[in-house]
Order: sequence, then structure tokens, then C-alpha cells
Amino acid sequence: MAISPGTRGRWTGKLSAAALGLLFAAVLLELGLRLFGAGFLFLQERRNRVTLRHPGAFRILCEGDSMTAGTYPRHLEAILNARGQGRRFAVIDEGRQATTSRNTVATLPEHLAKYKPDMVVVMMGSNDPGEVLLYGGLPASGGSPLRIVRLAAYLRYLASRRRAGPQPAAPEAPPPSDDGPALGPPSAEEAAVAPLVAEGRALLFQGQTPAAVESFSRSLRLHPDSPELLMGLGDCYLLLGEDRRPRELFERAVRKASPRMLYAALNHLGWHYREHGDLERAAAVYERVIRLAPRQSAAYRELALATLLSGRPDDATPLFEKAALYGQGSGPHVQLGSHYLFLDRPADAARTFQRAAEADPNDPRAFGGLATSYGMLGRTKLAAQALAKANALRARRCVVMTRDNYRRIRQLVEAAGARLVAVQYPRRSVAELRILFADPAGVLFVDNEAPFERALRAEPLSDYFIDFFGGDFGHCTEKGYRLLAADIADVILRALPEAGPS
Repeated sequence: MAISPGTRGRWTGKLSAAALGLLFAAVLLELGLRLFGAGFLFLQERRNRVTLRHPGAFRILCEGDSMTAGTYPRHLEAILNARGQGRRFAVIDEGRQATTSRNTVATLPEHLAKYKPDMVVVMMGSNDPGEVLLYGGLPASGGSPLRIVRLAAYLRYLASRRRAGPQPAAPEAPPPSDDGPALGPPSAEEAAVAPLVAEGRALLFQGQTPAAVESFSRSLRLHPDSPELLMGLGDCYLLLGEDRRPRELFERAVRKASPRMLYAALNHLGWHYREHGDLERAAAVYERVIRLAPRQSAAYRELALATLLSGRPDDATPLFEKAALYGQGSGPHVQLGSHYLFLDRPADAARTFQRAAEADPNDPRAFGGLATSYGMLGRTKLAAQALAKANALRARRCVVMTRDNYRRIRQLVEAAGARLVAVQYPRRSVAELRILFADPAGVLFVDNEAPFERALRAEPLSDYFIDFFGGDFGHCTEKGYRLLAADIADVILRALPEAGPS
């Protein structure tokens, strides 16, 4: 992508303005998150009702995460109706902030029954944690592929300047933390509950959340003070979208935890406080975790995120740096590099992403971050090389959860008589999507790599992205979402017959 000195200056100015806006607004946004969220859900439901008023319209249901919720679907409807040659389209937005593919699968049957769509457009996977499956025998490095910094909702709110803010979503369970301090073998009580915990966790992993609730509740009647069972039940209620009960269960787990279990219980509680905007308590909890285990990377990372969301990015920097210092593998360096990008420090970001690439030469996030850093520095040849490397690595890997849930979504969509449209994230190779399906025939795929790269050869990154949570892409500007919608519209219109809607 060509970046002239004038363009680079305009890019830097826009990013600096965005960062300054974030600094002033983060605290107010955090305090108003739930109020904004309720407003967003109301407006989203209202828009969906309005778009369904047209009888005989060709219905398109959009599912996904924060790259879908309140973003491209309204542009998609406008483009399709402008180019549909008399055919009427109704586009329904059921995107959810911070959701995973597991949650999308869980809610899809209800949406299919409610809207009876002709097509279902899905773009998902950016928040999926879990095992990474690599093609060709490469060693796997676990982690969440795109969950680098949880600022997406705030940045998108600032950029769009909409009255409605981000919506609440059923959060995922806390990410796995580093091993805590070594305190010897489990007690007899801990050994006794271990198979009960494993039973509940297995149900939870399989997406059988109500059954997991019953399993953990039944086990707690036998072992009412087990912190592991309390944390497991709290995770279940998180996935069901509850707030109060998980907090009560995690607080009780901390009170009941033995020294051996205290580290894990505190991590659960601190994560819950941060996810629900209680940043002062979250910081206090993670400071306590650090006193227990002063060289644990995860605690510094979580404290850094709480500090960042409190509107103190400079104070978060040394915490991210300690997380990278004490962490293993590429993940902590990827997070630190992403933080440097938010601070408009591309040279520091490039050095940090290079360390990530050295720690794990098979991590596409490291090379995606290098591509963005080099692009900001005007080193276009290196940026292109890094992006090509990132895409080549991604083409050989997938997250098991994402793969399995895409296949399940396809079954549900086709059983409902609709057609699946699988959308790739901007600047990512569509080949990464195709390998998720055992037989891709019949699925419509949307390539957002070539269109975005063409656009970025003529215009700066800041014209299309407001952040870089994925390393080489992030949440889009309105211009970016219009481009994404146009790409989807091209695929849909090519697939439809000349006749009107069915």
C-alpha cells in the first residue's frame, strides 16, 4: 500500500485524535456501558422490525460479532435495494458484541425460526478461544487468535458517534491463566471434586450450558464450599448472560478458596469485575494476584487492560511490558505490540511484533502486526511481505471451535431451507474460510482480502480502520463497512436468479 509523506501525516493525525478521544471518553463510556447496551439492543430490534415490514422481500439474516453488530448490515440492505433491479431485500442484524461462534450457534435456531431468512450471512471467529488445528504438521500455539485488546466497543462508539452504544453480550468464561504459585498436591476434598468439575466443564465445552448448570448445582449440594465448583457454575451463568449470580459465585469462591486455589479464584473474580466495568475492584484483585505470583504474565495483562479501560494508557504500558517480559510464547508480545499501535508508536510495535515472530514463527498475528506497523512507517515492501507471510500461515490453521461451529451453522441453515454466506474478515485470505468446511460446495464465500488491498493501495489505513485488534485489521470506519457490505452484495447478487425473490 503506497503511503506518501502527506498521507502518512494525515493517518498519524487521525490515529492520534482517535487515541486522544479514547483517553477522554473511556471512563464515561465504561460507566454508561449497560445503559448504552440496552439502548443498542432496543434500536437493533426496532430496525429489524422495520426492515421486515415489506412483504415478499428477500430476507437476509446477518450473524456475527462486533464486526457485524450495528455495522455493515444497514449498508448491505441499502446497496442491495439500489442494485437489485426491482427485487426487494430485508437485511436483519443479529450481530452481538464480543460473542463467539459457540454463542452464535446457540442463538441461531431461534433466529431462523423467528425470521425465516432466504440467506444467512455469517462472519465470526475473532473471539473464539481454544485449540488451534494446524494443517501440515506445524506445532500449535494456543490462545485466542484476535482477542488482543478489548477496546472494540469503545473505539467503534467513538468513531461512529451514534447515539446508541455497544450492547451487552453473554461473555465467555475467563481466559485460562498462567499457572499459579506451586503449593503442593491437591487436598482430599479437591481430589474428590475433580471428576465432578470435569463433568460440568465437559458439558459446558460441548455447548450444553443448562445441563452444565444442573451438573454443577448438583455437585455443590454435596460440596457447597468447593471453589472449583463455584467457579464452574459462575462460568455457566456468564454464558447465559447473567451478571449478579456469577459475581456472587466468584466472590464466594475467593472466600472459600484454600491457598492452593486462591490464585485461580482471584483470576475469575478479577476478570468478571473488569468485563463488567468495575475497574477499580478489578485492579485491586489483580494487584493481589501479583503479590501471590509476582512473575505471572496473565495478572499483569489483566491489570494492564483494567488500567487502559480506566483511561490511563500510559500507566498500562509498563504493565503490558511486564506481561511480555514474564510471558511465554508469542501472545504477550502480540498484545504489547497492539498496545503500541494504539499509542501510535509503530517503531516500538514493529520491534515487539518481531519478538513475537521470533518466539513463534508460525503465529500469523505476529506477522499481521508487523504488516500494520511497517505500513504506518511507510515501509510498504516489508509490509506486503509480512502480510503475505501472515496469510500463508493462516491458510494452514484454524481454531477448532470456529471450524466445528461453522459446520454446525451450515447444517442448521440448510435444514431451514436457506443458503449460507461465509464472510472473511478484511485483509484475510478467503482460503482460511474454505478449509473450515469438509465440502465447501454450496456455500457462498466473500473475499475481503483483494477489495481492501486495492483500496489501501490508494488510501491510508485510517480511512478504513479505527483500530487494529487483529494485527493487520480491526473495526472499520463507515467507509470500511460500506466496502465490506458492497463485497457481500456482489456475491449475493451474482448467486440470485434474474427472477424476483422466492
